[in-house]
Amino acid sequence: QALLPGYRIILRNTQNNSKGYGITDSTGIASGAVPVSVPIEMTVYNKCNTLLHTETIGPFNSDTDLGIVTVTTPAGANITVSGTILKCNQAPVSNGFVDLFLEGISYRAAINNGNYSIPISRCSAAPENLNLIATDIDAGQQSIPSVISVSAGSYTVNANACGVSLQQFIFFIAGTDTFNFRSPIDSITAGRTSNNQTYIESQRNHQDPFNFEWVSMYIQGGESPGTHSIGAFNSLLLFRGNPSRIEYLIDNPINITITEYGGPGEYIAGNFTATMRERWKNVMVSATCSFRVRRVQ
Repeated sequence: QALLPGYRIILRNTQNNSKGYGITDSTGIASGAVPVSVPIEMTVYNKCNTLLHTETIGPFNSDTDLGIVTVTTPAGANITVSGTILKCNQAPVSNGFVDLFLEGISYRAAINNGNYSIPISRCSAAPENLNLIATDIDAGQQSIPSVISVSAGSYTVNANACGVSLQQFIFFIAGTDTFNFRSPIDSITAGRTSNNQTYIESQRNHQDPFNFEWVSMYIQGGESPGTHSIGAFNSLLLFRGNPSRIEYLIDNPINITITEYGGPGEYIAGNFTATMRERWKNVMVSATCSFRVRRVQ
């Protein structure tokens, strides 16, 4: 029997459907509190979020050790991905990295003198597409995605870190206030939520209450260019800390134009105009925004 670290356990109260979560440690052990005198449904998922085991445990009236819980796992597979990464001028990349996306999990490997290599432990040997994006930090460029099908074994993926700019920004003008978030000076993140929205967030000086700035927007719609929308209230927030505290929000949904929408590791870009309300002064102002951000998931 093998230990199973990093596996997710969900305990569901069968009376009111409330849930508790845990992750097994390096020895395969997880522990936590449960309600007394209630049957509990326990489900176990591997790191690829595959359901492996379900059983009903309890009810319990005191601390209980379940002992060894035997879980049947699918046959795993190990792969190694390596290759050569070149600049736009065909010289080896000396300062960069590759991002790999496989089965909903992202991996990163450093590029050393134009070469990289990374081992990946998979949950199964079933064929899956692997996406690779190479980045040249010095040149501010990255490659278009390389896609290959992998199962088990070793794979070579070469790429040119060229053709896609690394530029990221969120530029906002609300009334007489200007917000200019730019990476890498500011933290910028973007991705997809579980309810089919795109989130974009950025912050500056997050540990300084006097110079802290923050923007957050949640965009409704699919993963494609076109006209999308942002809902009212907390779906779009713009904030600046003390001493001149400023907070902008929208009272009504607005339309937003998405001009670029890539997959994980690629970019989302767009723009919009809106009427926003400054919360503390309760005044309405015109606002414009343009952005280009790298998608993390």
